[in-house]
Amino acid sequence: MGVRVEDLDSLIGVWSRRSIRWPDGREDLTTRVWWVQGRTHFVDIRIPAERPSFAGIRSLGDCDPEQRAWLSRQEGFAGTLEVANGAWLWNRWLDFNPPTGKRDIGRLIFADEHKQMMIEEGVDESYTEVWERIDDAASTNGEAFVMRLRSEREVGMLVAVGRHFILAIDNRKIDGSDHQIHPFNVEISHGIRTGPISEWIVSDSACFWREGTSAFGDSKLNIDWSKRELIGSRSWEILEPPPGHQCDFIF
Repeated sequence: MGVRVEDLDSLIGVWSRRSIRWPDGREDLTTRVWWVQGRTHFVDIRIPAERPSFAGIRSLGDCDPEQRAWLSRQEGFAGTLEVANGAWLWNRWLDFNPPTGKRDIGRLIFADEHKQMMIEEGVDESYTEVWERIDDAASTNGEAFVMRLRSEREVGMLVAVGRHFILAIDNRKIDGSDHQIHPFNVEISHGIRTGPISEWIVSDSACFWREGTSAFGDSKLNIDWSKRELIGSRSWEILEPPPGHQCDFIF
């Protein structure tokens, strides 16, 4: 029967989706999905299988209409997770796709005694997802590192838990000429932590040309824990761990 998920701490870690099924019989077993969950904040990325050729593409501006159409099939979002009337509500601060006005809300049920398999059942929309916890955050002592980016031109979030991280940055506000830019100019990138944060490498991305590159470019990053921000950048603020705590695994 399973056990209903009732506390947020039991969800901390990294989840990979095995499948999603809809009432009409459709099922998706191939889309690659990672969900990195901190104590409150999360980021999720969903990349369809059978990516077409993007040979020679180095940016969104290089893509032709057919390639952009495929990019639009991707999904991803970032924000906070909270309990709502016995279900779980994903509040999306950032979304790869334009807002629909619909709630992202579902019931979560652990399917095994070790709480490594989980079923999600939609509340407002009918679907069933099967999730597997692929990282229980043991390597980070159950802690998450979360930063939020806020500036005039972009917003973003980084969530790092266990050996994984996902970086999400929304660049859709304006470009340098104050012109509206492409609706899918959103980076959501997943990677495996190795070494200090300045050396983290993107392995999977909605902006696939970012794969194999440093998550933060050539920046040599340091953190002022007293101010809870990246040194030299007031745009990135630390949300997790809570004040008074530090994450030794970041550097």
